[in-house]
Amino acid sequence: MTRRPALVACAASALVLLALAALWTLRGLGAWLVVEGASEPVDAVFVHAGGLPFRALEAAARYQDGLAPEVWTVREKPSVGRKALEARGLTVQDADDLRHALLGVEGVPAAAVRRLDGTPVNTREELELVAAELE
Repeated sequence: MTRRPALVACAASALVLLALAALWTLRGLGAWLVVEGASEPVDAVFVHAGGLPFRALEAAARYQDGLAPEVWTVREKPSVGRKALEARGLTVQDADDLRHALLGVEGVPAAAVRRLDGTPVNTREELELVAAELE
């Protein structure tokens, strides 16, 4: 009977050490996912739906850096929250209109902003629209 508590304590210590080793390994994993270096010119910068204002701000910065002659966007599907607000008589500005206005404020001329046709509901559908546009 006296060996069992010692065995349990040893197993618990081993699990704690294993968990600490896993955490230490995972902390360093993020550094492998970051690619540092200069961006290269592209035909267009695509702004995924959501993430307002940050995705649009980053796209405007790429445009201002001369890395792309156009910024492409898509119209978002109206959110449940927006529909609920509109059902109560409130006017809610469309996120895509806000994105376009923000791009203009950031120095991207309207002629350089292109809204792709369609209202995708996920990233895959967004990328399908971009692929179709590139064909």
